[in-house]
Amino acid sequence: MEILKIEDIEKIDRSFLTATEAARAMGISVNTFRRHIADMDFPIVRFGRKIHIPKEPFLDFLRRGKSEKDK
Repeated sequence: MEILKIEDIEKIDRSFLTATEAARAMGISVNTFRRHIADMDFPIVRFGRKIHIPKEPFLDFLRRGKSEKDK
């Protein structure tokens, strides 16, 4: 599994990421991401079993290591 870089995420032509994409950016497995979803420090939107992560808050988290709610 190749880690997604911030530059790769910025090129995604959607306003959200999938759980797989977010996990790859964090360097963890999708299963680990799903197990720790309640502890995540960025918004997560559920559509049934599907998980979408708004791209901009996630990028902010990656760049700064925290989200806007921590400020």
